[in-house]
Amino acid sequence: MEETTKLSLVELLSGVPAFDKVLEVMKSKQFVSPDSEVAPDAILIGVMSPLERACYTLLNVPISKLPLLGKCPNGTVEGRCLSVFTFEMNECPFANELAEISKEFDVVKPLRDLMFALIQSRLGAMNLDSIHLNVGFKLSTSTAITPSETIEVFQGAEELPLEEMLEISLKGTFMESVLATMQSGVFVGDDPAIKEGEQVIRPMTDFEKALWTEISKSFQTGKLKSDELDTLLGTSDAFVHMGMVISVGTDIDTGGIFGVTDENHPDVAKAHQLREELSQLKSSAKSLKSFFWAVVKSNTTQEYLDLYDTTGVRQGFQITMFNED
Repeated sequence: MEETTKLSLVELLSGVPAFDKVLEVMKSKQFVSPDSEVAPDAILIGVMSPLERACYTLLNVPISKLPLLGKCPNGTVEGRCLSVFTFEMNECPFANELAEISKEFDVVKPLRDLMFALIQSRLGAMNLDSIHLNVGFKLSTSTAITPSETIEVFQGAEELPLEEMLEISLKGTFMESVLATMQSGVFVGDDPAIKEGEQVIRPMTDFEKALWTEISKSFQTGKLKSDELDTLLGTSDAFVHMGMVISVGTDIDTGGIFGVTDENHPDVAKAHQLREELSQLKSSAKSLKSFFWAVVKSNTTQEYLDLYDTTGVRQGFQITMFNED
């Protein structure tokens, strides 16, 4: 993070809708912990960083209002109610209150994507089926994995100055490269021209450009590695193409089924390495894209969100919106 921290992280992230409220919580050092205990059969994989704790705290604000609504004749008022009450308006005695809480929740919901994306990339846990948030900011999973020997605990992190809290929270996550790109001001994107029927909403912010640049880089890197793997599988005598026949020892697939003729051949190890790198790229790109669209939405007025159902990125880093045919 040395290059990024020459320019204050607080300065870089201030004014970004997805971060303004998060920074306020981190300044206050008042974090709300999840209340669920670690399941007996779960695997402890780490704890939440200060930034992740701040995201959870904001997500908890609207959710914490649900139990205060009162006794519901249809059961317990819980998080699920925020998504189903509109379909049960005539039956739900708290429909109006839930509508207001739902609006409040929608504002902070993009932080959920950010929180889990940071957790996954920081712990190298992109392929976990689920990650659970537990008492004491503990992170656990039901996926069968071997946790690292040393689980990062962020001991005393909440007492650090805001800049240092941000630095340790972002270290080892996909946000490091995004912030470095944002600071450099060098943005790239290979996007189509504006199409007929599309409405230009606005140009991207620098933060959005940095996110999109990293997404574009991931795509290009993935394409190069995929081509390299295809060439390796098609030319090396360590593999034999087997069409659609599945056989023992086959675990490389890039458009076809390949059998391994010699497990000790160096090309087999190279193929496995490329496949793992592609898997990691795919997972990190998914996190980047999810957060990117959440940020775009947070920077788009409700008027446009109500008028159009689809958002696009076009040449010149323009955000457009349109309705699908």
